[in-house]
Amino acid sequence: MATLWQSFRGLFAGGAGTRTPGQQTGEAGSQPSAPAANVNQDTALCHSAFWAAVMLYAETTGSLPVVFYQVDGKGTETEQRDYPLAKLLNGKPNRYQTAAEFWQTIGAQLRMHGNVACLIQRQGDKPDGEIIGLLPMMWSQVEVELLTSGDVQYRYNSGTAQRILSADKVWHVKGPGNGIIGMSPLSYARNTIGVGLAANNRMGKIFSNGAKPAGVLTTDHVLKDDQRAKVKANFREMTEGSEDTLFVLEAGFAYQQISMSPKDVELLESARFSVEEIARYMGAPSVLINDGSAQTAWGTGIGQIVRGWYQVKLRPFLKLIESSVGVYLVPVGDRGRVIMRFYLDELLLVELEARMRAYKEAVTGGIMTPNEARADEGLKPLAGGDEIYMQQQMVPLRLLATGAGLKSNSGGGNEPSQTA
Repeated sequence: MATLWQSFRGLFAGGAGTRTPGQQTGEAGSQPSAPAANVNQDTALCHSAFWAAVMLYAETTGSLPVVFYQVDGKGTETEQRDYPLAKLLNGKPNRYQTAAEFWQTIGAQLRMHGNVACLIQRQGDKPDGEIIGLLPMMWSQVEVELLTSGDVQYRYNSGTAQRILSADKVWHVKGPGNGIIGMSPLSYARNTIGVGLAANNRMGKIFSNGAKPAGVLTTDHVLKDDQRAKVKANFREMTEGSEDTLFVLEAGFAYQQISMSPKDVELLESARFSVEEIARYMGAPSVLINDGSAQTAWGTGIGQIVRGWYQVKLRPFLKLIESSVGVYLVPVGDRGRVIMRFYLDELLLVELEARMRAYKEAVTGGIMTPNEARADEGLKPLAGGDEIYMQQQMVPLRLLATGAGLKSNSGGGNEPSQTA
């Protein structure tokens, strides 16, 4: 047992790598250098690229309905609209949030911190009671502690109060990490975000100063203290003022710039590079966070880009949530028999012509009924539209010439004649 426990400790190095009993952390264990600006959740969200990447995942997650299915022994799935968790997670998960607001919070916290935690509220506060509410706890207020027994407990800091919560009272969704806590994308991207924030801050200072660079006035004369102060006051507007005006340098004075211009330090290029780097850290194609300069190898159409992003990034992200619901929220007796999935058809909805072509192939190929196709388009069902249809096999041309092929298609049940 001790050997197995020791092996778990070394899953990762630093940050979320420690499984030694005690407080767990998803923060980066070390950084190659100090961030160029102070980076925390609030300041990071002031960077437009980080905000857009977080919102891409949060708003997409919040827009998707969740569907519960019952799976029988043959693997056939039947939708369970009246399942209690389905009603809760598609309705009002807690007293403060609608379903869309709740899932946006889940998506944002998980994307930023690699972890999200919710307080589980049960009927009658019984350990096996029906779940009647899920209240998100901001991850910055949650501490995870691994006890020497191997159990996990949570410390929730709410204002001046602190609550100790056992694992059965907390729904904890975690990304890659040591199994106890997920690694924080915000922490590991801190240097990159800091560069972007520092570039934005510098540009803000420059433009608030009328884009005037710092410099020195030089002269061949030796000035007295009062003369130096007077010259300084007279020419302060040259570097510190916000007004554009014409300055006259007299008595042999010359102005020399000493600070680098935005062009010299390539601030715009640095800002653009930080957008690309943040997009990589956050798993968001640059074009989907409104980076107009982005060159993408994902495809030229937005539909191709969304499908590529869904396949390699969004789907694994949603799978973390789905599998966690199945293990920690579905009652023990239903686990393995009831599963939850996000309904992704609306996200992957393509243009009308392609949809119609897909429906035609599905209906004539016996995959969908006409009414199922109509339901996907929000249309009313038709009488007889619940039948499965199959396109008839090809008929020899010589039979069509005699009408035998047409007779066969009429549904009379007679086999086509084999003689012309």
